Amino acid sequence: MGYRDEDGRFCRDGGNIVHDLAGDGLSYPSLIPLSFQEAKEFADFLNEYEEDGYRWIVIVLTIAHLDHNPENCADSNLASLCQRCHNIYDRPHRNETRRLTRTRRDPQMMIEFVEDNKDCFVRLVQDSMTLI
Repeated sequence: MGYRDEDGRFCRDGGNIVHDLAGDGLSYPSLIPLSFQEAKEFADFLNEYEEDGYRWIVIVLTIAHLDHNPENCADSNLASLCQRCHNIYDRPHRNETRRLTRTRRDPQMMIEFVEDNKDCFVRLVQDSMTLI
């Protein structure tokens, strides 16, 4: 738990034992890992009394597949990233996937509802051929 500074760098919570442990995701004095809900409540509490203009946030750790292949789970292909960094890392791959999906020539299936004599028929339209 912590905040992002003006340059977007994450700054871990710290300053006393309770804050130091919370910054490491641990509760005081039990040293039990904080649940996401507990960390969120602690961040919300800190935000109520924040005087420096920072917004306290909970960082969720994610695992990135460096080659974008979820089947490749070799240690050398995995990286622990926060959500923000994971999204930044994946952005070029997502943009390319989106572009390929839009330009793909595979016919799209869509459903067309037609009323005929108060009965409703469903036609599957694939390319310009109508299947009934």
